[in-house]
This record gives sequence, C-alpha cells and structure tokens, in this order.
Amino acid sequence: MVERTLIFGNKMMVPFSLALMGVLGVLIVYLYRTERRMIDRWAGVVLTVLRVVLLVILMLMLTDPILSITTTERRLGSLIVMVDNSRSMQIPDRERPGYEKLRLADALGLLGEGVHRSGLVSAQEELAALLSDAETAARHWSDFAEVMALGVLEETERTQRLDATLAQTQTLRNTLARVVSELEVARRGNPPLPGDVAMRLAGVQSKLTEVNTDILDEIIRQLGSSEFRARLTVGRLRGVNQSYARTTTQLARTLTQLRELVVKHDTELARTHLRLVPGVTEKIDRATRLELAGRMLADAHVNFVPRLKENYRLQCYQFSRRAGELPVQVTDNGVTATVGPPTSAAEGLYTNLSDALQRTVGTATSGEIGGVVILTDGRFNHGEDPLKLARVQGARGIPLYPVVVGSEVPPRDIAVVKVSSADVVHEKDAVEAAVMIKAAGFEGEEFVLSVREKGKPVVEEKFTVPAGSDRALVKVRFVPEGKGTHNYVVTVPVQSREVFTGNNEKPFAVSVLDRKLKVLMVDGGPRWEYRYLKNALLRDKRVELKYLLFNPLTTSKEEIKRALEAFPHERAEMFAFDTVILGDVDPKQFSSADLANFEAFVNDRGGTLIVIAGRGFMPSAYDDTVLAQVLPVIPADDPAAVVKNYPRDGFFLRLTGEARQSPIFRLSPDEKENIDTWAELPKMMWYAPVKTVKPAAQVWVYGSTGEPTSHPDEETEKHPIILSQGYGLGRVFYVGADGTWRWRYKVADKYFHQFWGQVILWATSGKLPTGTERVKLGTDKVEYLDGEDIVVRARVLSEKLVPVSDAMVSARLLKKTDDSEVATVRLDYLAESGGHYEGKFLGVAAGSYEVKLTIPGMEEELKTLGTDVEVTEAPTRELVELSADTTLLRELAVRSGGRCFALDELVRVPNVIKPLKWSRIRVSEIRFRSHWFLLLIFCAVVTVEWVLRKKEGLL
Repeated sequence: MVERTLIFGNKMMVPFSLALMGVLGVLIVYLYRTERRMIDRWAGVVLTVLRVVLLVILMLMLTDPILSITTTERRLGSLIVMVDNSRSMQIPDRERPGYEKLRLADALGLLGEGVHRSGLVSAQEELAALLSDAETAARHWSDFAEVMALGVLEETERTQRLDATLAQTQTLRNTLARVVSELEVARRGNPPLPGDVAMRLAGVQSKLTEVNTDILDEIIRQLGSSEFRARLTVGRLRGVNQSYARTTTQLARTLTQLRELVVKHDTELARTHLRLVPGVTEKIDRATRLELAGRMLADAHVNFVPRLKENYRLQCYQFSRRAGELPVQVTDNGVTATVGPPTSAAEGLYTNLSDALQRTVGTATSGEIGGVVILTDGRFNHGEDPLKLARVQGARGIPLYPVVVGSEVPPRDIAVVKVSSADVVHEKDAVEAAVMIKAAGFEGEEFVLSVREKGKPVVEEKFTVPAGSDRALVKVRFVPEGKGTHNYVVTVPVQSREVFTGNNEKPFAVSVLDRKLKVLMVDGGPRWEYRYLKNALLRDKRVELKYLLFNPLTTSKEEIKRALEAFPHERAEMFAFDTVILGDVDPKQFSSADLANFEAFVNDRGGTLIVIAGRGFMPSAYDDTVLAQVLPVIPADDPAAVVKNYPRDGFFLRLTGEARQSPIFRLSPDEKENIDTWAELPKMMWYAPVKTVKPAAQVWVYGSTGEPTSHPDEETEKHPIILSQGYGLGRVFYVGADGTWRWRYKVADKYFHQFWGQVILWATSGKLPTGTERVKLGTDKVEYLDGEDIVVRARVLSEKLVPVSDAMVSARLLKKTDDSEVATVRLDYLAESGGHYEGKFLGVAAGSYEVKLTIPGMEEELKTLGTDVEVTEAPTRELVELSADTTLLRELAVRSGGRCFALDELVRVPNVIKPLKWSRIRVSEIRFRSHWFLLLIFCAVVTVEWVLRKKEGLL
C-alpha cells in the first residue's frame, strides 16, 4: 500500500506566499491586460499563464513543499523448524511402552476405523491450557496487589483492572465446567472405560468441581462485591492471591492425575487395538527417531508443513554439531522432507543446539520470527547451555517449541561411559582404574569387564548391574609391563538386542616412567599452601622434589638450608626439571635472566609451569616482566581496591563444562558426585583480582558468590580462579587462589592430595617436543578425539641458532599403517615469538598418525624428525544417554515462553503458534525546492515566455 502526502517544510511562509501570489497575480493580470491589446489575443493569454506559472513556482520555493511517499509492505513472519539428525536420533526405540506406539500410529493414520487412542486426550489438553491461563491470572493479580500496596493506582484504573480480573476468572470457571462435562461424557460413554480408570476419573471430576465451587466461585463473589472493592486491604489482596495459588496447585495436581489416567487407558487400548492392525507395531519398532520425525513432517494426515506455510515463511534446518538447510518441498503430490544423517560420522556424535540457533535466529530482528520448532530427543552435549539460550530467546520474543522425538524408556544398551585412571605411573606401580558402565535394560544381570592391551587380556572383573539402576561402577587394578606408553581398551561383551554395539569399549592410555618426576617448587614465604603442597609432594614416591623459599621466616635449619640453596640460574639446570611450581615470590628476587629462563622453560623446552597466586606479588607484580606474556590472565589495575569488595564469607567453586570432563578435576569417579563434591568444598576466602582472561586461555574453575545451582553456567558473576594456557611448546597451569589447603577440613588429605597429584601428573603427561638443536616439533596434546583439530607447533633456528621468522614451514600428517599422506598444512609464524610457527590439521578422523615437517634447505636434518599422535573415537556421550530428555525440553519451553509437545502431538503445534504478520514501512520524500525537475520547469517556462515575447515584439 502506498500513501502520498504533501507537507510544507516552511509552514510559516504559506500565508505570506498566498498573499504575495494574490497581489502579484492581480498585478500580472493588470499589466498583461495592457500588453494584450498590442498582440494577438491567444498569445496574450499564453504569456499571462506562463507568468502565473512562474509565480506558482516562486511560491513553491518559498514554502518548501515536500511530497512524502509512505510504502507499507505487509509480510508474513518467519517460523524456524529444526530437526536433530545426530547419532542418537538414528536409533529405534524398541522398548517404548505400548501406549506411545498407539499414539504414534494414531498420529500417522496407521490405525484402522474404530481403532483409536483414549478419548480423554482432548479434556487433558484443555485442562493443560486452562492451567496455563490460571497461572497467568495469578501473576496478573500478584502484580496488581503489588501496585495497590504502593498506593499509586487511580480509581478508574483500579476498577478497570478489577473488572478484567473478574472477567478472566469467570472465563476460567466456565472453561473448567466444560472440562468437567467432557470428562463426564467420556466416563459414561461407549465403549465404556475400564473400571479402575472410570473410578479414578470420577475422583478427578470431583476435585475439579471443588475448585469451581469452593475457590473460583468465591473469587468471583469477592471481585463482584462493591464492599470488597471499596476496602481493598492488604489482607483481602493477600486472600485472593492465596485463592489463585490454591487454584493453580489443585489444577496442576489434577492434570498430573489425568495424564496418568490417559496413559493407563492408552496402555489398555494398546494391548487390544494394536493387534487389530497387523504390522503396525513392527513398523513403529523398526523406524528410527529420525525416520519418524521425517514421516511426521511429510505426512498428509498430520498436514504440518502446509498449515504452517499458510501463516509463516517456513525455514527448515537439520542440525548435529553444525546446522544445515533441510530441503522441504510442498507439491500437489504432498510434502517431501529430505531428512538424513550428517555427511560426516564425527559430526553426528555431537548435538549442538547453540550453533543451530545462532545460525538460524542469531541475526534476526525482534518481531520477525514467530518461534522455533525443534524436533529432538533433547540430548544436547556440545556448545552453550541450552537453558541459558532458551532464556535469551524468550527475552527476544522468540519462543521455542520442542517436540520430543524418542521415548523416556531407554533402549537396551551397554556402554562404557568413562574410564578414570592416572595418566602417568611410576614403573612397577599399579594402575587403579574406575570404569563407569551404563547397562540400560539389563538390571540385575552379571557381565565380565576386561582390560586388553594389543588384543591380549590384562585383567578381568565380574560385575552385576544393581537393581533399580542402569549404572555400575567397576574398579580394576593391574601393573603395566615395562616403561613407555601403554594403550589399553576396556571392553564389555556385546549382548543381544543392543541398539548400539560400537560403544561397548573405550580406550585409555597410561605412561609408565622409569624415573621420578623432577619438580622444582619456589615460593616466597612459608604460607599454608606451600607447606601442605610441599609435604604432599615429598610423600609422593613418583616425585623428586627440589623446594626453596626466598624468605623462610623460620629458625628451622632445614628451611634455612633450603633458603640458602642456589637457585638454578643456568638454563640447562632449569630445563632438567619436568615441572616448575612458582608461588608468591617478589620478582625482584630474580634477575632478568632468571625470568627469561622461566619463559624459555615453557616456550622452548616445552615444560609445564604451575603458578600459584599470592597476596603479595603473584601475579600483579609480574605485569611488567617477561612472565606476563606466559600467564593466562591480565591482573587487575588496582588489586587492593577489588579485594576490599570481596564478600566476607568467601566464594563457592564451580567447574566449567570442560573441567567436568577432565581427569585433573575428578575428585569422584561419578560425574554427579564429582560436581557435588566441588560444590561442597570449603569456600575460597581470596583470589587474585583479574582484569581479563587472555583469549587463548582455558577457564577450568571459577568462583561465585551465589548458592550452588543445577545450571551454574547461567550464573552472571564469575571470577576465574583456575586456568591453563598453551604457550610456545609448553603450557601454564594457573591457580589464582591460595586456599586449596582448606580442602583438608574434616577430610584431611583426601581431596587436597588427590587434586594436586592429578595436576602434577597432567603437567608431566604432555609429550615433550622432539627435534634437533635447530628444529623443535610438538603438538598441543598427546591424544585427540575423532573430529578434533590437531595443533602443530614448531620452532626453527638458523645455523647460528638465531630464531628464523621467514621460513617456509609446512607439516604433513601421515598414517602410520601405510605412511600415506592424509593432509598437509602450512605453519604460520607467530609474531615476536622467537622462531615459533603454528598450524592446524582440521577434523582428523580416528587413527594413528605421524607428523613430519618440511622446510626448504633442511630436508636432511628433518628426515628422521617426527612426532606420533593418536586420534581415538569421539566421546560416547551421544551414544550413552539414549532416552529422550523430556524434562530438559519442557524447561526449554518454559524459559523461552513456548510449549513442549510429544511427537504424536505435532498436529497441534500450528494451532498453538500465533500467526505473525508484520509490516515493513519505507518513507521517501521528494523536496520540490531542490529538485532538478522544478528547476527544469522554471527554465523552460522562462525560455518559452522570452521567446514568445520576442516573437510578438515585446520587451
């Protein structure tokens, strides 16, 4: 639609211009009246008209007229439909209950005439909608009561709100009465309900009737009373509030009971009805979740896509690790939805809702998208916390409508979930491994777990799946044979009817050292952190510890002797250690060469530097030293000012998602117990204030002042405490607090020794870079997961051992089985790094590989230089939790303002999503005073008039 409006930019000149035009018009007519006697009559008329036109143009220039053109383009809003096509969606739910099979068959139109699901469904759906309306009414009244308590409402507005609440409550009562009537018809209908279902349904009716007569009628009576309205005391407001709360509570309980009855009735119907339609059960059992989702999208009986297209511009995607378009076509022959697994098997091992939402709605403006329908089993295992995303999308006005694909009853499956063991042990020491087994559908059965190396059994252990659980924790103990790296595989035999057979084993590696780990520990004073950590390492048989204090503050001869020991000033002496622990030392105690040795220990030698912050110097005093570039954090500008605002009762510790999967932070073999253990550790009373975390740093643990929550990722106040960062050929582990010794409270050394022991083993478990005097080669990790990127690092020196910054360095990835080349990547020089280069092999598949370097002019020196890497199967989290997570999906819907549906309820989704039609308004203006067309007319009129006057012999 186009609207045109003429406005005047200089309105003040309009009256003056009209008056001027009138005066000048009279004068022009008078003058030309005289001239017209001297020329032809028609020429006189034309000259008069032309002069009047010039007068009009003059008026237009004085009043500045503007033609405003408003174009309103009405468009349909967008609706996003996303289908999860990850690996867990590619399984059939053979163990799903009969009532679920009946509902799916009914939704797909596979049941014959007279075969149907429970008739109570419509009443259940109506009661669910009624509960939602009652909760809305309760919130509105609560808001009204708060405003009334402030005394800011005028009489008119108060009356309007009371009238609206009264009407809303009357609607609730009438709807509830209709639901009760529907239940009565169903209870007495034909075919009759089973006896126990009919009896319990009568109880549901009775409770709903009580809500109407005892609660809603009383609310209506009060709101309609003039005496009640005249005296709206706090007590009366609170009384109505409590009545609404009773209403929602009773409706929620009754809805739960009604759902149970519907399930029971459908279960009874499934036992008889499914037999009447041969082959329907087998069809449902054979179909994978992804196939069922595709059928529901394309099924003519459901008519999902065509109905949505009537009110929305439909955009369809499928997602696993990443999102991609889902081809959906609507033709006269029906709907075609090309739903399929991802192109890469590694892609399907991840379910990343955050990436999918970012790609689909991340750039959309508010009001353009009516919602997002997500067909998924809810097993999100990659990316951001989906509940946090749901809250963000809800705030943007984009509700999520999850559709649960899959059953809450998991299929029969055995999976090795996790193997917890030390990464490094000393020669002849035993390896103690805790193996978490998931055995869904095998409760009470006995199995044999075996640990194998190169196909040969190392140890076997029998275990029984406990009743009432699908988890079993199995502990094994064995002694590795010989030093070096040992690659083991934990295996549980494949059983019949398992939905997956590829998750029955899990590899793990243990490095056996024939020497003690050499650790250097340096601190300023004998603080508690230093004392307990020193004692823990001295008692560790795997560690050879050298420790010293620069300010011992003690008369102990042993401490004084340690304090007087020479610090390893020579670089070679420093490089002899595997790990260096640097505490709260005044940097003035070190020479510039000493500080450079710390940096070189990490950068060149590939060692691990463990930094423990302190209240005196670390890390703030090191901000102007060479170690500042090694640390993963940038200290606060004014630490003292920040510390003043710390809460007196301290900080809780929270693990990030990455830390929950890392062996460094595993204080319990069970993941949930481990998270609970960290939440219950004594609080940290101090941490080193941080200005910012460096981009390459990995945050493992942060501090929070809030109470522990089920979703800590949503906490807004996070203080980074434990971090790590790769630097050069080595890495840095930063502990930004000095209170881990407090973990000994009531449990002695249990958690303190375990944590620091795991940190030391992690610090020494990384593969040191290999190479020659001029070239060093290394990778950021020893072992990678299927689909991960391999980061390759190299350092190149000239013949004079000077760092080279312009070398053409490339790395080749070779399969160890046949030396075939898998990929080649160029290593880019890292600016101001002293000869360091870095590159990545992207998305490497599982296998054993060797990385070799290519540098023109150094072929002979690099001939034998290479480093091995192992890429193992991706984590089996996608293949472990196979039941649909309905609880999470319902929470997603609540937080975003949407609703959650079962797959058989997909036909109801278009009825719930409101049509979204929006307008795009574009306004353009034509300013006549400065428009070229007006100037052209002016010139044309003047020219024509002048020519005509000359022709007629006039001046």
